[in-house]
Amino acid sequence: MVSKWLTICLYDSMSQDQVHKYSTLYKAFKYQTEKGPVDAVTGNARYTINESKLLREIVDGSYVDCLVTSFDGSGPYTVRAIACDTISQLKQKILDHIFKRTPHSQRPALFSFDLELLCPSRGRLTLSDWSGSPSMKSPTKLNTLSHYGISSQSHLVMVPSEKGSAHYRDSLADSGKSSWTSLDRSSPMYPPSRFFHLSSPSRTLTIERRKKIDESIPKSIPEVYLTRLLTSKGTVQKYIEDFVESVLFVEASTYPIILKRVFDLLDEEAARNGVSDPQLVQQWKSNLYILRVWVHLIKNPKILLDVSESISQDGNLSVVAQTLMDCFSFSEQILGAHSPSSRLLFAKEVARLRPLSSDLFRKIRRQPSVTDEAFIEILNDVANCLCECTRSNCGALRTAHMGSRKWCSSC
Repeated sequence: MVSKWLTICLYDSMSQDQVHKYSTLYKAFKYQTEKGPVDAVTGNARYTINESKLLREIVDGSYVDCLVTSFDGSGPYTVRAIACDTISQLKQKILDHIFKRTPHSQRPALFSFDLELLCPSRGRLTLSDWSGSPSMKSPTKLNTLSHYGISSQSHLVMVPSEKGSAHYRDSLADSGKSSWTSLDRSSPMYPPSRFFHLSSPSRTLTIERRKKIDESIPKSIPEVYLTRLLTSKGTVQKYIEDFVESVLFVEASTYPIILKRVFDLLDEEAARNGVSDPQLVQQWKSNLYILRVWVHLIKNPKILLDVSESISQDGNLSVVAQTLMDCFSFSEQILGAHSPSSRLLFAKEVARLRPLSSDLFRKIRRQPSVTDEAFIEILNDVANCLCECTRSNCGALRTAHMGSRKWCSSC
């Protein structure tokens, strides 16, 4: 509850420099990832900074430049895809290209339209991620551009879907497990027990059993995969550092009043309870500001940005979150051959940024204390801005809003 309240109170300051740099970082990840093949089921990608999300299979990553005509007959637009893309991945790239100046929330839904291939020999062929009904006995392979013989200069037409998302959900109901899909994501979350894309499914081991076995075996990174990780890191490194520095308020001369007041409260609690270890108090502040606020926001981009979520970005964002937490850690990381690759990749950056985290807490502590009147005024401003939430269906925001009003009235 406190973390939600603090996130809402800090939103105005986040919506300026920090969110801008987070948005730039997210776009950089998206651009980098989509340059190569991405497994629509697992989210594994050829270009990622997360070793566990590296696509290790050898697949056809050649580019295909399709000619796409939109709903209204405009076009054709030249949309670059990859030969191993699924139809949903192609549709998302088409939306990103044609509606690039339109916010994601105002774009056509992914399942609101179909793609038809104009084929001289076969006529108009409707494209789909799978043919017929998905098998219940063995995983079904998702269709790709190569499956349909789509090549550069192939002509595609966007047409309104007659079936829609309701038919999509009904056709894939998975023995009571109806929560596996999310139509807000940039591509469907296909259950590994029912589908596979680029990575062949295991026919003898369950996903859980295979994961446990994989985790128990020490892995060394082959040179080709290490090269990919380093290449991906080099592309996005500047954006990651800019974002982390914005969270650390490196270039700021003032700090959010709410943050100052909450940190002072933790200092008062430490003094009241005889806690004299400054590192322990600093860890309290790190857990509240970084772990409870920023790590949650980083891993859930739709809270701050009007974007489509993507399973291929989850691994990248997890590395950013871990790097940020490492910057606020007191203990020096002992790195070795079996250390997580993300920590090896960003060891130098963490060593440079870690002292800045201590500076942040010292600078905030030196700021003038916040008066009760100023604190109450800010809480009232936040509460007034969120009044619309009390009349909406957003339960989480409404709960956080009511909590902030309750705290304000008790001050």
